[in-house]
Amino acid sequence: MRILILGYGYAGFYCAKKLLADGHQVMGVSRTYPDDYKLAKLNHVCSDIRSLDIDGDYKPGAIIYCAPPPSEGVCDTLLTEVLAELTRKNLVANIVYWGSSGVYGDHAGRWVDEDSVCHINADIQRRRLDAEAQIKTFAEHNRVAWSIMRVAGMFGPGRMPSTIKPVIYLDEAPYSNLVYIEDAAQVAAQAVLHKAGIGIINVSDGVPKKMGALQRVVAEHQGVAVIEQGYQAFMASASPMRQYFLSASKRLSNNKCEQLFPEIAFADFEEAVEKCLL
Repeated sequence: MRILILGYGYAGFYCAKKLLADGHQVMGVSRTYPDDYKLAKLNHVCSDIRSLDIDGDYKPGAIIYCAPPPSEGVCDTLLTEVLAELTRKNLVANIVYWGSSGVYGDHAGRWVDEDSVCHINADIQRRRLDAEAQIKTFAEHNRVAWSIMRVAGMFGPGRMPSTIKPVIYLDEAPYSNLVYIEDAAQVAAQAVLHKAGIGIINVSDGVPKKMGALQRVVAEHQGVAVIEQGYQAFMASASPMRQYFLSASKRLSNNKCEQLFPEIAFADFEEAVEKCLL
């Protein structure tokens, strides 16, 4: 199958690597093409995704959209322009949106599944939910399948936390959710092949952890001690974006993912961390 990845970057690289290994033809589109993201069999186009510089004869069988929304406002205006461009260029196909589990907001540590309400308290959530609505409208109007990945906090090579920054005491830390980038890419690779679409799906390893767990494991592997702080002191010095994440405690269920894709064996957390640090 021909698969088009829009907003080709960190997530797109791992999606492309998996899809190419499975024998698909993959085209990635982004403004730049850094050496770290180059793949031998990838057809990469340096282009603004709002004005796709793609051969008119190219027809994808599926699209993975990985570009984040703008940093301001309550709507994903970038996606609006991209979907209009896809329509103009007749590049309409089954579409997978790489989104965020942050849309759920704070659930006070309770379990969250795809039917859970989204507690909105930040514009970043509004932008993400607007993007999801646009994806569904685009797909339904064009009679193509749609899938929305609500991805937990990603970690992987080059995306590991610093051990210099403090962490919250375990008994005060909110719950957070993680997923190894290669596992998330496997979900995307399966979703594009799903002819009926899978709707909304949580993408996490299914084992919620207290915030700071990743940093603690990295520190242990590096043989250093973490600096610990109380929740209130940590919040006082955190950036607004960090405060947003800290105020959203939830445990993300990945039951739907495991039921749809039982062949995906999510990596053991500590083994994945060790692999990333090699």
